[in-house]
Amino acid sequence: MVLDTNAWVAGAAKPDGVTGAILRAWLEESRFTLLTSKAQVAEFKRVSKYAHVRKILKKTIAGALVNRVKKKAEFIPVRGVKRISPDPDDDFIIAIATQGKAQFLISRNKVDLLDLVQVEEVKMLTPEQFLRFLKRGRIN
Repeated sequence: MVLDTNAWVAGAAKPDGVTGAILRAWLEESRFTLLTSKAQVAEFKRVSKYAHVRKILKKTIAGALVNRVKKKAEFIPVRGVKRISPDPDDDFIIAIATQGKAQFLISRNKVDLLDLVQVEEVKMLTPEQFLRFLKRGRIN
């Protein structure tokens, strides 16, 4: 499973929210494997320093998430990013998911990711949709 970078921010900033529940299911319960890349970790670090993000996400929380991701996530060596999304900046997230053979890519980005519905075998879901799958026990 792949979480887009905005979902990382939302989950870390609001641990009692839907995306926070997904992060807990991964971190504490090992309900699924989180796929990422060095580029996504770098993007999260960059985004977490924005002033508007700092208002909702403390530096220490962002750093703790990065450390846990480095220890527990599966890093995909992305090679050759295809132009798929209307927003080319999202193509590397899709590449992580497709090259890592993810079942799901989780995002709230309706225009650029969710509207794609599915790319290869990867289904695009909202955090709420993914959480329903988790509650039904359909994710390894």
